Amino acid sequence: MIETLFRQIKQNYHLHFFFGESANAIKIQIWVVLIANLLLTLVQRSANRPWSFSNLAAAIRIMLMYYVDLWKFLKAPEKNWREVLKAAAESPPMPELKFEGGLD
Repeated sequence: MIETLFRQIKQNYHLHFFFGESANAIKIQIWVVLIANLLLTLVQRSANRPWSFSNLAAAIRIMLMYYVDLWKFLKAPEKNWREVLKAAAESPPMPELKFEGGLD
């Protein structure tokens, strides 16, 4: 089972390089990946629809940029995504921000 965990981590998380050089920074990055993996595993097991771990990780990675209800999306992704697109089409566009002041 530990080999399956390591394979899953190598496939879904980018641990090809570390953000810090100290041993503590590397430990923190590894712990964060293990916690994220545990959370994704819990989401995968609680979803009614069967999701592969890689597809679920990619979907959640993309969904973090949108206001989407996670549980509704996991049950019926196509239906929920159509609702999000419809709401986005109906909402007025954001006004353009203008900078008042010169940089002369």
